[in-house]
Amino acid sequence: MLRCNDDHDVSSNKRVNEKERLEIKSKAETEYVEAWLDSSREQRQLEAERALADLRSQLEECRLRESNERLVHQQIVDFLKDSIEENERDAENWVKRRRTETKVYERDIRKLQDEIEQKRAALAQLQLEYQQRQEFIDLCEVENEAERRRLEHEAHRQRCALRIQAWWRGCMVRHKLGPYRPEDRRGRKRQPKAKK
Repeated sequence: MLRCNDDHDVSSNKRVNEKERLEIKSKAETEYVEAWLDSSREQRQLEAERALADLRSQLEECRLRESNERLVHQQIVDFLKDSIEENERDAENWVKRRRTETKVYERDIRKLQDEIEQKRAALAQLQLEYQQRQEFIDLCEVENEAERRRLEHEAHRQRCALRIQAWWRGCMVRHKLGPYRPEDRRGRKRQPKAKK
């Protein structure tokens, strides 16, 4: 029995040793796995921290860009508001200026139209006066022409009468007739010429 017991003890010792060895092995594996898990967790945590740091830097960049964009947007909005206000003021000034200039030009146009009407009336008056004077001048020219012709005719008649008178006197002198007759023949009658 003893041997059985011894065997049993040996086998139980073996089992205990095996159990202890398995426990040690299991403990070592557990420690190894825990160490691996710890290192893996630390590695993941470092990666996560790096990723978080990257994300935070990207977030800061995005915030900085957003801030810059908001600033630029606000400046653009302010510029556009100022520009729109300035354009509206300019438009109002142009409208006022256009109205003022339109009134001035309309007044000038009315004044010029009045002057044109006055000048047209004066021109019509002058044309009427010209026509009347031209008719008078034409009448005077006709009368002057008639007078000139009458005077020319009168002068022509005078010249013709002088010629006739000169011719007649020449005939009288040549033929010794009338007052140009010699004294001794004045008392005698003239003898008729014989017909041949």
